[in-house]
Amino acid sequence: LLSSHRVLGFRPAREEEVARLVERISELSSTAGGGFDVGSVLSSFTNSVICRSVVGAPAMREGMAGEIAELIARTLKSVRLFQVENFFPSLGWLVKLTGMDAKIAAVGRRWRDVLQGLVEQVAGLRESRGERDGALLDALVSLQRDATAATGFVP
Repeated sequence: LLSSHRVLGFRPAREEEVARLVERISELSSTAGGGFDVGSVLSSFTNSVICRSVVGAPAMREGMAGEIAELIARTLKSVRLFQVENFFPSLGWLVKLTGMDAKIAAVGRRWRDVLQGLVEQVAGLRESRGERDGALLDALVSLQRDATAATGFVP
């Protein structure tokens, strides 16, 4: 999945994202009086590069980058919170009382729905237009199709 040939294939996407990064920094530095949050700009850049490499450009055109960025932020927020039951297992009931377990489960369900939608979208693009962009998700869908064809087993 991450052969040197495939990684080199992501080069145009990386170059486009770097061009967008430079344009965004130029825009922010001229309009914001020269001051802006470099961390958020670099975070957005990193998210875009990873999403384009994993999901591919067609899915990114559908506006998934913002949704994935929001899910990443919600996941990181959940992970950073102090989990009292990790240190004091007898106080695990507090997690239910505070509703934290429900929030974490909701983020997990949302990830499942988004990822399932992406897989279906990539599979649909392949079937309808024969469009393949070399992204990792496209390769995984291809492997799934090949395994299904070879075994007759539908996962």
